[in-house]
Amino acid sequence: MREFFNSLPSKFIEKKQLILTIGLSVVGVFILLTGTVAAFEIAYLNKTFPGVFLHEIPVGGKSKTELMIMLENFEQDMNAGFIFKFQDKDGNDHSITVAPAVLSYDQDIPGYNLYAINKEETVTQLFGMGRGGKFFENLVTQLSTLVTKTQIKAQMSFQYDEFEEFLHINLKEYETLAEDSQLIVTKNSFGGISATSTQERPGLQFDYEALMKEVDTQLKNLSITPIHTKLIAKQPKITKENTKKLLDDAQKTYAIAPITLYFSDPTTQEEHTWDLSSEILSKAMEFQFQKEKGEILIGLSKEVVEPLLQAIAQEIDVEPKEARFKVQDGKVVEFQQGSDGRSVDKEKTYQTINNHVQEKIQLAIGLSVDEVSSKNTISSLNDLGINELLGVGQSSFAGSSASRIHNIKTGSDAVNGVLLAPGEVFSMVETLGEIDGAHGYLPEYVIKGN
Repeated sequence: MREFFNSLPSKFIEKKQLILTIGLSVVGVFILLTGTVAAFEIAYLNKTFPGVFLHEIPVGGKSKTELMIMLENFEQDMNAGFIFKFQDKDGNDHSITVAPAVLSYDQDIPGYNLYAINKEETVTQLFGMGRGGKFFENLVTQLSTLVTKTQIKAQMSFQYDEFEEFLHINLKEYETLAEDSQLIVTKNSFGGISATSTQERPGLQFDYEALMKEVDTQLKNLSITPIHTKLIAKQPKITKENTKKLLDDAQKTYAIAPITLYFSDPTTQEEHTWDLSSEILSKAMEFQFQKEKGEILIGLSKEVVEPLLQAIAQEIDVEPKEARFKVQDGKVVEFQQGSDGRSVDKEKTYQTINNHVQEKIQLAIGLSVDEVSSKNTISSLNDLGINELLGVGQSSFAGSSASRIHNIKTGSDAVNGVLLAPGEVFSMVETLGEIDGAHGYLPEYVIKGN
């Protein structure tokens, strides 16, 4: 046998030894890796893996109890509220606190929290990192925590808009709003107008965007500390200087009066018109800053125009009529065909009017009117296939005696509401039944032989 191996080429033996060496190395690496992973999992059996961060806070190697204590301490700081410190315009120190709990004084409306942390879900998420997937998926995640930073967000609710509203409510008494230059229009003895403008006034306000950004950052970093802020100068958008050229335009705007509004009634075909007189225009004209265009124009004050549109809407608006259908003892005892209503879109109409004034367009303006659909239809209220009212019959019996009028009403009550199936023959005699005093009729002359 030894002679056999000795007879083999040396290259073949070296290749076989290399394969054997590589195989043993792979097995060794696998055993070493498996042992390392097992030791790693044992070392962090009841702890979060290294490299795990709660936002910017390192929490690797912490147990569930330690994590819960950390979050409970933060929750205590949260419950104490956010403290905002500042000085008023006279240099006096002030502070306000915005606590998380918002109480309700109405028993039907529950209170709520402006901000809160869900400790249990946050701990579960932190502890589940590298433990929630399949074996190799967990292995890759666990190994990655050794070399990379894995950030987890705290499970937290933050009512951003409501919090900012609370800030506005509590800080507005210390603010001075900037006042824009105002357009003053007076009538002159020549039938025209004279236009002047007031001096603008700068204001002092807080930077709410910066305050909310700091609140959000502190919540993410789980660190509540007093927030120092200050009043900053707020310049008005409309100044006396940049409205000088518009004063001459005021006369041109005034000249487009009267502005005619109209509405064509589709039911009656009648056309209704209203005029915004020069008197109304002189009271409503104002400077307006157009953010989209980045320029100042002369428009109409919504506070002046809106009550006028409200009065017009009272003439035009029609409430939708809901369909009514009721069957009792085989007869229809209540029937009303539904119909849609209409409502003046006051906001859209105002915008159209204002655009015409800004562009000095002297054209009649149609009211923006929306259709208001009724909720119920006849077909939705019955399963008899009745969809609509086919017709209405009317007859005058003016001059008839009281007995005749009574008998006509008694007979019509017997006929009204009778249901007929498709193809069924209607018989007036059968429907009226016995016509005598016992059935409610009164003695009266009749027409015979006709």
